[in-house]
Amino acid sequence: MSFSDLQRALRLAESYSDPIQRYLDQEARLRHTIEQANQLDRAFNELDARSALIRAAQEQAAYYHRHEEALLSARALTDYAASIETFQLSRQAALAEEVLLLQNQSAMTTIAKLTADLIKPIESQLIQQAAWEYKLTEQMMAVQAAWVVPECPELSFEGFARISRIADIGRNRSGYTDEAREVVDEDLGRPVEIEPNDTPDEQDTRLIDSGFNPSMLAFEDGTSNQVFLQVGFKLRSKFGTLPKVQSGPDPQLDFNPTNMGIITAVENQLRQLIIDKMSRKFGTNWLKKRIPQDVVDKWSGRQAEAIDKGEAKLDLIFYSDLMELKDIIIAGPNWTPCFASTFKNKDHFSTSMGRIHPIRRPLAHSRPIGTAQTIHLYSEAQFLMTMMGVSLFE
Repeated sequence: MSFSDLQRALRLAESYSDPIQRYLDQEARLRHTIEQANQLDRAFNELDARSALIRAAQEQAAYYHRHEEALLSARALTDYAASIETFQLSRQAALAEEVLLLQNQSAMTTIAKLTADLIKPIESQLIQQAAWEYKLTEQMMAVQAAWVVPECPELSFEGFARISRIADIGRNRSGYTDEAREVVDEDLGRPVEIEPNDTPDEQDTRLIDSGFNPSMLAFEDGTSNQVFLQVGFKLRSKFGTLPKVQSGPDPQLDFNPTNMGIITAVENQLRQLIIDKMSRKFGTNWLKKRIPQDVVDKWSGRQAEAIDKGEAKLDLIFYSDLMELKDIIIAGPNWTPCFASTFKNKDHFSTSMGRIHPIRRPLAHSRPIGTAQTIHLYSEAQFLMTMMGVSLFE
């Protein structure tokens, strides 16, 4: 046998030495090919859905532009009719406006359906597609402001649907599933620290750079709050747990449910949760047993400073900061026996805390935050409060 024949024989033997592995390799390659084809199909389907939404949104924007002058005239006549002579004209104008609004509702129903095809509800929440379409229609029609940006109407509709979906996810009392967390993370991007002197626009830019979906900012100036209200981010007049006063003035007198109030509510609810869970598991002396002494000393120093300034005396844990609370909850000896049953998933909890933390500093110093940070705050605060059994929004 020649040397070349020997080489061919060796290669043939190697190729048949592990036939099972060869079939497994073929199967892996086939699965990879199928997955690539599926990804391509999903990309084409999303492209088709987005193209349909763009066409419908642009048609609606053009419709608004054509009828804007007539609509404004109709409203002016309706609002300012002051005599018998103008009454009939005002009535006709009002009827004309009603026809325009009915046409607008029909168009909005179509757009909501196209938007729902593009931004789908998560499967784990069992929301039927038809119900999702109807919900978006009702919410979009209820906004009492011209919220759609004429230059990019499709982005306004897409952003509206994304915010509405985030609001729905946060209301689920069973917590974030892996699918839900993936959707929220994809929309909100990575947690990012904000520079102290950043303007709200600069804050939004930083978040966009970290992966925040910019469509959720595509609303006409001054209308974002209207959108937030209609998707379900409507604050309750009272929410959260406030600390019990040991001595001094009652802090409830100064409590105001603004954005800083949301963070205060989250912090105090977490503190009360820690008190309840830890004392039930480790007894009334849990603080000395489960909290490092250097942390306790830090809290004691903050308590002393607060009392010197005339503030009410509270339990030591109410002098903790947000990330200290996070560290207590996710600590290995504490998580499983005390907090896993409440927050379900340690990584999801940590992500939510990581998004809220950078927002606290500007609010604590009465500085404004950007729209993107407001969405971060509403989304993650709602999730944390819901898991602790408190409804933050109506």
